Amino acid sequence: MTGGSLEEALARDPAAARATLGRLGEAFRALGAHTSAAYGKVAVVDTGGSSHGTSCVQVVRDRALRDVEEAAGRDPRIAAVREEAAERLGHLAAAVRPRSRHALVHGEPGPV
Repeated sequence: MTGGSLEEALARDPAAARATLGRLGEAFRALGAHTSAAYGKVAVVDTGGSSHGTSCVQVVRDRALRDVEEAAGRDPRIAAVREEAAERLGHLAAAVRPRSRHALVHGEPGPV
């Protein structure tokens, strides 16, 4: 989609944005139809490699912890709750059940 975010498109022209949402849904269904026992970048998994980390949950949790640390360096309010945020992230990550199969998902909808 060009010309801004999907959120902006929904606010500007909901009918036109619904068509974009439909195409996005089709793309996700097509990606989801391809599964693997491994997770990671397609090029890495297809060649027998494995991604960094032991699970998707670990990768996302570790990235979130780095983001909290980076934000804490910029904002004293975040620095004041850094440990609480890290503990909460740990609890949330622990509640996620591991998957035995992974579907293809383009990285853009997830954490950057």
